[in-house]
Amino acid sequence: MRTSKTSLLIILLTGLLSLALQRPPHAMQTETSTNVLIIGHSWTAKSATHLNTLTTALGGFYADQVIHGGYSLQDQWNDPEQMALITAELNKGIYDYAAIMDFAGNAGNENGPQKPLESAAPFVALFDTYGVQTVLLEPWAYITHPGMIGLIASNTAVVADELGILVAPIGDAFAIANAQLPALALTKGPDDSHPSVAGAYLRDLVIYAAIMGKHPGELASEFGVSPEDETALKDIAWQAVQNWQNGTPPPQATQPATPPSGATATTAPLADTPLPTTPPLTDTPTASPTPTETATATATATRTVEELAQATAIAQASTANSANEITPSGITPPGEGGGSPGAVTPGGSFGPLIVAALILAGLISLGVMVTAIYYLRKRG
Repeated sequence: MRTSKTSLLIILLTGLLSLALQRPPHAMQTETSTNVLIIGHSWTAKSATHLNTLTTALGGFYADQVIHGGYSLQDQWNDPEQMALITAELNKGIYDYAAIMDFAGNAGNENGPQKPLESAAPFVALFDTYGVQTVLLEPWAYITHPGMIGLIASNTAVVADELGILVAPIGDAFAIANAQLPALALTKGPDDSHPSVAGAYLRDLVIYAAIMGKHPGELASEFGVSPEDETALKDIAWQAVQNWQNGTPPPQATQPATPPSGATATTAPLADTPLPTTPPLTDTPTASPTPTETATATATATRTVEELAQATAIAQASTANSANEITPSGITPPGEGGGSPGAVTPGGSFGPLIVAALILAGLISLGVMVTAIYYLRKRG
């Protein structure tokens, strides 16, 4: 009798362990959760995965993404295969928000907001047709040109006002953090503007705070970020969101605000050039596009949405013939800021984790069974 109880206990424990290991390590999309689709380049790589991890214990929040390293918003729009992936996600009908990020060089265009307005408008028109709200992810300034934040912020504000969309002021948050926590590195290196662990944490805290409209203090901790810095970054994320809503500009750096040479819509946000020798630019209010310019951008966006339907249909037909299932969250750049897309991983970014968990669960179950059989035979 004792042997039977022991065997039953072992079987129950094995089953529970297997279920625990097979559970996907991220938040789940439900009918009541706030669901966000993130579209961007390497600066937003793994943002959806990260947000899901940070919100797992809370529930009520889910994110997925379509990322292409080295792509501006205009590059995304002009690539039929990329737009097929985006529209395939939108066709699921699960998203409440679509968050988009352009290059910092485009957002901080010294000629004014017309360029970023033209880049964002088609996406806003597309999302509107699906009843999805647009969130404009404000990029941070290049590490070598922190003074760009003034132009980035003013242009982003004009674009958001003209298109009537929400802003996640990530760039403002970086500027505040650089002022308040100068010893904390938010980027990977002195000439690499891609986010560090702390920078990615702050980025996603701002996204959550802007969309949910509340302080991100309840989000999980970040491995590699000290408790003191974690608390400070959460407060800074909320401060940035509140400042944006109140119209408070970000802190200004002393370096020149001119974007680095070559930071245009056709180049990746990399290879910052040495600082120019010109004196720092003073940040002046950016002129809003004229009604004619805004109407032109809107009309162009509406027209291109219609044209997109045909291009998407062709791309989707081509995609359907592929032997691999394409999942947007599995698209990652091969290297930080590379101009070519990374490998498409079937099953999304969580596929390998789930497979590994299943294999591990099977091995553990087998080991427990062998051990149980050994002891049962020994007792018998």
